[in-house]
Amino acid sequence: MTKDRIRLGIVGANVDYGWGSKAHLPAILTLPEYELTAVCTAHADTAAASARRFGARFAYHDYRAMLANPEIDVVTICVRASQHQEITRAALEAGKHVFTEWPLGGTLAIAEEMAALARKRRAVTMVGLQGRGSPPLLYFKELLGQAYIGRVLAASLAVYVERPTSYVTAQDVADDPSKGHRVLWIQAGHNIDAFCFVLGEFRGLAAFVTTRVPERHRITSRPDVPGPAPDRISVTGTLENGAAASILVTTNTTVCGGWRLDVAGTEGALSAYCPYHFQYGQITITELRQGGTAYQELPIPPRLVTAPEGTPAEPPFNVAQLYGRLADGIRTSAGVQPSFEDAVRRHELLAAIQRSADEGTRQGPS
Repeated sequence: MTKDRIRLGIVGANVDYGWGSKAHLPAILTLPEYELTAVCTAHADTAAASARRFGARFAYHDYRAMLANPEIDVVTICVRASQHQEITRAALEAGKHVFTEWPLGGTLAIAEEMAALARKRRAVTMVGLQGRGSPPLLYFKELLGQAYIGRVLAASLAVYVERPTSYVTAQDVADDPSKGHRVLWIQAGHNIDAFCFVLGEFRGLAAFVTTRVPERHRITSRPDVPGPAPDRISVTGTLENGAAASILVTTNTTVCGGWRLDVAGTEGALSAYCPYHFQYGQITITELRQGGTAYQELPIPPRLVTAPEGTPAEPPFNVAQLYGRLADGIRTSAGVQPSFEDAVRRHELLAAIQRSADEGTRQGPS
């Protein structure tokens, strides 16, 4: 690490597509704490194009070569979920700090393995659960912690994600849950984590995981065939604070129905709404005080915005908020959130949801 800037390399930096170019690279380039030192894509020509576009000093098409570069302090892994385990393990073994996109792995066991290796290597880690960087969600969590609406009685989250039935999914990915490309692990995982970040963990739950649109357009020469991947996740239960909770995440809708969080307390109610997924749109928070007749919008305190002025809105913004925390953690050798340990906890909850759905049983105490 140089005196002033943390040297970063990113695996998954294609200039034409992907979460790396859509969210991570625009965020990194706005942050004075970092120097974008290296980019890595699957091919030499795309790596060179990325280096030119984003101003990186090194371009790689083999992540192993990038990890061998001593001029890199931290590595971001932003590729298919099925590759997270292999590259994360290699980055940790190479002595790098690591930011791995969510999910940390396709299974709980993989997540536990990565967290254990990070502890062994004394690496500062972060996982891409971007909801934890959202100023509106930080404020919502803060208000509940201050008992702004009294004791929380009930909370619900409803998410409707536009995903046309012609969505292209590689057949091996659609058929193999361990590869992590599933609605439960990705779309539902992000939303369930945001819900629990704001309200706290589940004490007990029951879940239903179903497929409402079974047709999948595959990358294959065969005609479309039914796919087993679920597209509707429903969770009901009780939180550790005793509140009733419900979450519904539905994908494959022909139009986006938005994202809405409602919380009722003994002295009022709070609501958060985004016309699209919270990673892509602005969240508005409203309140209804006891005795009131209409919801009123609450402004978000500027102190919760840590990303530099000029950071692009929507996907890059929350990511930039997380990168700021990571920089502080690397400079002080302190833990940051959301870390690999936080990822394990979320994977544990998702595994419990899957067990409940598979077995038709309640998980945890009532």
